[in-house]
Amino acid sequence: MSTQKVIISGIVGGIVYFFLGWLLYGILLKDFMMAHESLPAGISGAIHRTDKEMMKQMLYLIAGNMAFGFLLSIIFGRWAGVTTLVGGLIGGAMLGFLISGGMDCIMYATTNLMSRTGMAVDVLIFTVLSAVAGAVVGWMLGMGSKE
Repeated sequence: MSTQKVIISGIVGGIVYFFLGWLLYGILLKDFMMAHESLPAGISGAIHRTDKEMMKQMLYLIAGNMAFGFLLSIIFGRWAGVTTLVGGLIGGAMLGFLISGGMDCIMYATTNLMSRTGMAVDVLIFTVLSAVAGAVVGWMLGMGSKE
C-alpha cells in the first residue's frame, strides 16, 4: 500500500471522526451525555474556559481525531490489507468497540467522569464513529485498485 494512500485516507478518516463526533456528541447527544456525567455537583467539564483555552482544547480534539484516523489507516493499509468499504466498516467497528470499551471501563473504574449508562452509550457511539470512519478509510485505500 502506498504511503500517499495511507496518509490521505488517515487525514480523511480523522475528518470523518471529527465531524461525525461533533454531530453525535456535540449536537444529538449533548444533553444526554451531560446528564450522565458523574462529576461532583457544581463542576462541569467546560467551566469558565476562556476563548484561548477553548482554542487549545479544539486543537487537542482535532489532534485526537486525526490520530484515530491514522490508526485505522495504518492498521488497514499496512497490516490488515483492508481495501473495501465493508471491510473497513467491520474492522473499524471492531477496533472502535475494543478501544472505547477498554478505555471507558478503565476511566469508569478510576474516575468520576461519567455514569455507567453514559459509559455504555459512549462505547456504542464510538463504535459507530469508528465503523463509519473505517468504511471511508477502507474505501479510500481500495480506490484505484485492480481487483
